[in-house]
Amino acid sequence: MKKLGNSKIYLHGYEMLRDFGAETGDVTEPANWENEFQENRSTIETAIRIHDPISLLSRTATQCTLEGSAKKSGPTTVPLAALEILQATFLMQLQTSRRIPPSPHSLLRTWKAAEATLESFIGKQKADRTDPFSELANRTRAQTLHYRFIFDREVCLIVVDRIATKFDQKTKEFSELRARFRSIVKEVDKIAVRLGDHYDKVQALLEATTKEAVQGIVDFYVDVCPLAAKTWKRVDSERTDLETLRNLAFQLTEISHEWIFTINSEGLSELEKDTFKALSHRPGDLFDQSFEHLFMNNPVWNRPFIETASSKYFTALPQIPFAFPFRIIESLIPEDRLTAAALSDARAEALEELIFEVVSKALPSATVIRSLQWKDPTDGKIYEHDTVAILGNQIFIFEAKSGKIREPARRGGPEALKKTLRELFVEPAEQSMRMQAYLNEYGPRASLWEKTTGKPVLIDLTKPKAVYRFGITIEGLASLTAGRRFFERLGMIDSTTKWAPSISLGELFMISKYLDSEVSFGHYLSRRYTLEEVLDFIGDEQDLLSMYLTNGFCVLGEGTRDQTVLLFQADDLVRTTKIPREDRANSALVGVSLPPRWKLISDEVYAGHPSIDRHKFDILFTIMNQPPPALAKLQSRISRWRSGGGGRSKQGEHSKYVINDRQFVVLINLMDRRDLDRSPDIAGNCRVIAYSVADGFVGTTDCVVMTIFRDSKTLTYDGISFFRVKSKKSSSSGYII
Repeated sequence: MKKLGNSKIYLHGYEMLRDFGAETGDVTEPANWENEFQENRSTIETAIRIHDPISLLSRTATQCTLEGSAKKSGPTTVPLAALEILQATFLMQLQTSRRIPPSPHSLLRTWKAAEATLESFIGKQKADRTDPFSELANRTRAQTLHYRFIFDREVCLIVVDRIATKFDQKTKEFSELRARFRSIVKEVDKIAVRLGDHYDKVQALLEATTKEAVQGIVDFYVDVCPLAAKTWKRVDSERTDLETLRNLAFQLTEISHEWIFTINSEGLSELEKDTFKALSHRPGDLFDQSFEHLFMNNPVWNRPFIETASSKYFTALPQIPFAFPFRIIESLIPEDRLTAAALSDARAEALEELIFEVVSKALPSATVIRSLQWKDPTDGKIYEHDTVAILGNQIFIFEAKSGKIREPARRGGPEALKKTLRELFVEPAEQSMRMQAYLNEYGPRASLWEKTTGKPVLIDLTKPKAVYRFGITIEGLASLTAGRRFFERLGMIDSTTKWAPSISLGELFMISKYLDSEVSFGHYLSRRYTLEEVLDFIGDEQDLLSMYLTNGFCVLGEGTRDQTVLLFQADDLVRTTKIPREDRANSALVGVSLPPRWKLISDEVYAGHPSIDRHKFDILFTIMNQPPPALAKLQSRISRWRSGGGGRSKQGEHSKYVINDRQFVVLINLMDRRDLDRSPDIAGNCRVIAYSVADGFVGTTDCVVMTIFRDSKTLTYDGISFFRVKSKKSSSSGYII
């Protein structure tokens, strides 16, 4: 996590760096990007021409797979995008390659050249930094080239299963789209098993104490890999000592990775054979392909397998079905207008259902409505919202956008990019704002109902509610659409526009996975919605979730929006294994660290009491919004009071956190029981001191007042109250109905 320029920003749990070089996607200008590009192209084409290409690709695939599983983040020996370029370059070759295995030095040189082609391709685009749209177009190209949101395997299956099932139902054809995708995943899973088997054999080889044991392992590789069989013919095992034989065998395993990534068609059903054939190229198929076009629309993204002369299927890209699942399923269905319409409808229905299911599971205490409708009294139009969750006094609105990101948009095409950004990312904010404006204006007179049943949706609007709005897409553009800064620079929205953050479906699943209590899930969404009001950032949802897991979005300091924070390689915490709780109805705090007393308080509040249940989540979110040092200070103050220090009753000591025109306050009311004789109305006293703290703040104050008696035996509190105070001077804040 790094910072641009000088700023007095404090991000709890992060080290701020003053200088860090170029932003992601920016590159150091060489003498000539075109020459750099062509030289590296020549290097990788030569490597594929003079070496056994399958050996080169399979060894590179192993490197990518091992680094992907071993490293959380950071630079890699060979990026995944570079491997995609290598496989496509092989498919462009017509001549028969020589079956010479690449040496370690050749591999490193090829990997370096392949990575350099990525950098030089972006560099020679020559974006105009003074033109916001030109800069965004270049960032989009870099995003298309580098970014791979690898779906969680199970999530990918859930999403594709839902879409495929609905597609089959709509087309009334026995296309078996679901079974086809499952067969791909089954074979890809076998690759992971074979990779493990390979290193088990390598370990056994290194530990072998007899020539017979070494030869047994050699015989396996000779049997499964033609290149190994050809190479081992030159070895005279009988005249070679054990140590030398073992070293030679180890070198043999290094050039024998082909079998790991090869699928034998003999074990496939007819449907599976047809599936892999539809997703395969043959060497030379891309002969007429422009090399430059590989970078923005690589054919291996749609067809990641190579059909060999022996009717086997090879891939160096087993991750493609999870990185590009929607491209894969589109490659398995006919290309006609009716089919395209059926798939579009299936995507829309699946997205809406899955949003509803994820939110319902993540917020078990909430009332979650799918397809909520209302009628605009001014024009008589009926408007619909895909999913609305009501959690106490918190309302979350989710607008589903299932449209595709057009290929010209991914390549940085100006008109296509602008149209895509508006349809998928700007319109959801406008749609959800329309409902909020209606509720703001009509309050208790507002009429809402469920579309499917016509049943009225009852929301108590006699009290102020906090509203948070989100757009949910099937596809995303990561850091380019995670925030509003680029939309403002393009003039698509202005600085006063009420924004709704955009989150992809995969990212929504990710948030639900790592924030496996409804308190943390709801709090994350409430803070995620307002994050840009306290911090100007460049980063994607993975970076932001990692920030929340680190510090609960604790951003402190002066002028925190005056500088831009670049979240670069800052997503380690969401690259770890996580098995989420099944029951989300709990008070576990994930990402927010509270001092011990405050954790006990939050547990007790969540457990519930009739007098505070309506404000339970208001209280919890207000406490969770406080800076940890401030809560620790209040905890020490309470301890001193309980131990007899501090004199008589004290009122007004508090912690507060301000987000634009909202402030969150936790206030302690320290009382001696003798003072009850003079002022028995504790609730009234709490209201007075809450209003006194809110007085003068132009906006809305959420205030928790906690009463503590000196001689009390309780470890938490003796009384707790919540007040939402809206200044008469403030205009509509965009958060409060």
